[in-house]
Formats: sequence, structure tokens, C-alpha cells
Amino acid sequence: MLALVVAHPDWPGPRRFLFPLQTISIGTARSNELKLSGPDIDALHACFMTYGSSTMIRVISHRFPTFLGDWRVPEGIDVNERTTVTIGAYRMNISRVTFAKVADQAPYAATAPREQALLQAAATGDAHSRVVYADWLEEQGDLARADFLRVQDQLVGLRTDDVRFGGLTARLSALAAQIAPSWRIQIATPSVERCGAAFDFRCPMTWSALQPTARDGVRHCNGCQRDVYYALSVGEARAFASSGHCVALDAASARWPRDLAEPFGLRTCSRCWADIGSGYRAADCPSCGFKYEEQMTIGRIA
Repeated sequence: MLALVVAHPDWPGPRRFLFPLQTISIGTARSNELKLSGPDIDALHACFMTYGSSTMIRVISHRFPTFLGDWRVPEGIDVNERTTVTIGAYRMNISRVTFAKVADQAPYAATAPREQALLQAAATGDAHSRVVYADWLEEQGDLARADFLRVQDQLVGLRTDDVRFGGLTARLSALAAQIAPSWRIQIATPSVERCGAAFDFRCPMTWSALQPTARDGVRHCNGCQRDVYYALSVGEARAFASSGHCVALDAASARWPRDLAEPFGLRTCSRCWADIGSGYRAADCPSCGFKYEEQMTIGRIA
């Protein structure tokens, strides 16, 4: 992810913006990831781009200048967190932010042919295969994964006000912490959240019911015809949700009331950049334990 610290003379202080993207377009047009305003800024003025371990700014506007310090950037140049870019009256610094995320996980590959077949069937939500897979794991002495499957299945269809719900979710979270995320992603059954489709009730889909895609951690919903992104933390989920994506949140992530609700960016940790959300009441970041700061926005200025 890319993080921008942006300052403007009319603002009381700098603002921080987080983008779950590799390219950030900048300009006055509403279609830009970072929408600015001013007479000396073009509709599509410039963009920040990542390649490998580097980040560059590519200048698109030939009418209005982009500066690094006092030097006008002709076309493009590498930048880092110490580089100040000026566009119009805006001064900005860019850096990379790292969350534990699905893309960083090596795909889980079962070695035993029996497990390969059971995992493939169970990952599609086949109830009988999940029972058989759990029994097989127990026979192999893999009690944590066996119990994880069974607790997940006990939670399916269970209302949040059921007396069993709190204990089962706590047990699932504790088990998840002992199991590789790459396996959890394949076998997980979290509900789909932040769906923009016009359901009269919460989205009825679960991760296991979605169509796999070529990308680990991304599945397709044939109901609303949208991709759903698997997130390992609330911070990652909120970054996806702020860009309009549906999300499925991993069982190991800490949860709290309205943790994926708008508005985005009101409570932000200055150490790990996690967007905490307005529903979190404690003063310490739930991701890293640091006392968070506010005034960060995920996505566009306007």
C-alpha cells in the first residue's frame, strides 16, 4: 500500500492518505485517486507508481509544473519518504505501508493425495467433505485444524445473539492464531461484508461459497458480480472497503463494533497506519498497541 502525507496552506496541519494501490493518479478530475483543486493543477496532473522496491512520480501535465524542491520534474523520477513533491499549493511525501496481507502468503499446498482431494472439496463449502476432512486431520494428529473446521461449521447460520456465539468465535480466533493463514484462506467461511449490492438484509454469501479466481485471496461473487477480497486484519479490510470492495475478514483478526463501518480515516495509528474506525473506543491501536493518532483519510480528498 502507498501512504501520502499532504499539506496545504489552508489546512491546519498535514493530512495522511492511505491507498491499497500500486498507482495513485493525481489531478482535479473526480476520477483520480487523489483529487486536488487549484488553478495550476491539471485534470490528470501526475501519478505515483511503484515498481519493484521503488516508487516514482510520473508527470503527465505539460501545462502546469510539478516540483521536487525547487527543481521542476520534466517527466518522471524516483522518490522516497524524504522527497517532497509540490503540485500547485500542495506539498506531499510518499511512503510504503506494510500490513500482513494475503498477497504475502505462500499458497498452501497439501502433500498427501487424500488431503488434496478433501481440501479441494471442503474449500467449496461441501458440508460432508468438511466433516470428513476434519476427521482425517484428527487421525493425523492435527487437532488444531480439525477443531478449526468443526467450530467454523458450528458457527454457520448461528445468530450473533445466540448464547453460544461469543464462546465459539473466541475459540475460532484462538485456533486461527495457531494455523497458517494460507490454509485458513482456502478453508475459511467468513461472511462477505461491505457489499454494495442492494440486499434488503446483510449479504447472504460466505467466502467458501464464492468462485475462486487466479489470485489467492480474491474470489468472485456470482450474486452481485463483484470480486471479494480476503483480509487478514481490520486495517487491510478497511483499506479494501474504502475503495469500494467487498471483503471477507479472517477469523484471527480482532473485531469490535462497527469496525468496517464508514467514515474511514477518523482514527488512525501513526505507527502502523491502521485505520481503526469510529467504533473502537480504546486509546491503543488494536493492531500494534501504539496510541493512535487521528486525521488520516483513506482514499480521495474529495
